[in-house]
Amino acid sequence: MNTLAPHFDWVAAHDKRARWWQRSFHNQLIRLLRRHIPAGRSVLSWGCSDGTVLKGLTPARGLGIDLSAGMVAKAQADPRGCEFRQGDIETGSPDEKFDAIVVSFLTGYLQDIQKSFGNLHASATADTRLYLASLNTLWLPLLGLGRMLGLVMKQPLSNWLSHTDLINLLELSGWEVISMSHEQLLPFDV
Repeated sequence: MNTLAPHFDWVAAHDKRARWWQRSFHNQLIRLLRRHIPAGRSVLSWGCSDGTVLKGLTPARGLGIDLSAGMVAKAQADPRGCEFRQGDIETGSPDEKFDAIVVSFLTGYLQDIQKSFGNLHASATADTRLYLASLNTLWLPLLGLGRMLGLVMKQPLSNWLSHTDLINLLELSGWEVISMSHEQLLPFDV
């Protein structure tokens, strides 16, 4: 069993305050993804957490998968037409094909990122688009301050990869990188 599951089960039970403070951050991400993923598409979301982002995309077929049973239970409490399952991206991916695959802030926790990216091909066609969201290392001080103030949940040690590293890992695992952008300058609406 992946050792991160108990941590994120704990987060699922204790993140109400932090989620409230982070709502603008998640809403920004939803708006950004909506520019690329029209409503009514089929979307697979890995590391779906409580399902906020997937539900916000209003997919015709939405499947959210998370390592944490606690997060999956939170997402299932209000599924809004989406399905949520527990699973590990490092051990496989559903054989079902999707128009879009969203991997939100997950890469830092993976032991084998290249293998995980390769596993996504089982859920992709030649037309599938992969949307990867990650944090910039410039946010480290802000995240530390947020943790001290109780606005960000404590996190296990994670990998902080540059965009170049992520692009290289995607290409090594068979994905063609079409574009990359830096979108969220601040974790709240201004």
